[in-house]
Order: sequence, then structure tokens, then C-alpha cells
Amino acid sequence: MDVTEAKLLELSGENDISDVQALVLRDYQISKIPKSVVSRLSSLNCLSLSNNLITTINFLESLDGLVEINLNFNQISDVGGLNCLGLKKLFLSHNLLTSLDSLSHLTNIRELCLYENKIDNIEEGGFRPLINMRKLHSLDVGGNEAFSSPSSTTLLVSVDSKIVVNSLF
Repeated sequence: MDVTEAKLLELSGENDISDVQALVLRDYQISKIPKSVVSRLSSLNCLSLSNNLITTINFLESLDGLVEINLNFNQISDVGGLNCLGLKKLFLSHNLLTSLDSLSHLTNIRELCLYENKIDNIEEGGFRPLINMRKLHSLDVGGNEAFSSPSSTTLLVSVDSKIVVNSLF
């Protein structure tokens, strides 16, 4: 689907694109949204782009007011272009992430889902990005090779005792 301002208005039910607060674009074969359209979504705080063809998220860099993003079931390998410092919920299950490094700047995350990615090796210090997430209370890393042993569970829980570890086995 070509993502145009007119299409977003139709899907959201709003009259002005700057009034759109929540947008659900699941299963539309989207690979990106033009930056010219994204830049006009000034009130957007909740975005779901699950089940699409997204490989990079740099087109979202101007959406600094987002509080929740669902990017499940895409082909994303890096979230470094995500500048939403107020982000509280981030869903990235079934993508191609191989490490936690590109998440370290997202310090306000409360809920993080990384289920079924390609995280296969957590080296010494590999959990450092989670240490910056002082508000994190729910983390799902199940289905990743790096978290398939009991020792990785213990290491993960020791990062912050408030983290709820879901779906490790």
C-alpha cells in the first residue's frame, strides 16, 4: 500500500493529519511511510505497523511524541533511528534484531517485547542497554537463542529485580 496523507486520514477517521493520535496499519505490506507524511503526524502517540515489510525505521525519527509502538512481524534488524525518548511500550517480536545495543537510548521503556528475534549471543556487558531502562518492568525475550539456557535467565533477572521475564522457555 502506498501510504499517503489521504489514506492515513481515511484509516484514522480524522479530518486533519495533525490531529491523529493513534494509527493502526497492520497487514498493509508497508515498507516505509514517506517522511513528508510522518512529519505531519505531530499528535501521534500510538503507532502499530505490525505485519508489514519494514526493514528500517529511520522514517519514524521525527515522531518523538510516541508512547507506544508495535512493530511486530516485520524485518527490522536495528532500531537506532528511533528517537522517541518518551516511549513506554515497544513491541518488536518476530523481527531480525541480533543485539540489544540499539535500544540503550530508550530509557523510559516500561514494556519491551523482543520475542522471536535473532539474538543468539549476549557477550559480557551485552545487557548494558537494559541497565539504562530504569522503568522497565516487563521484558519478553523468549524464542531467542541467547536466552535458551537457565544461566541466561539468571543473568537477565539480575539486571534489575523489578523486570518480569516472560517466555524464556
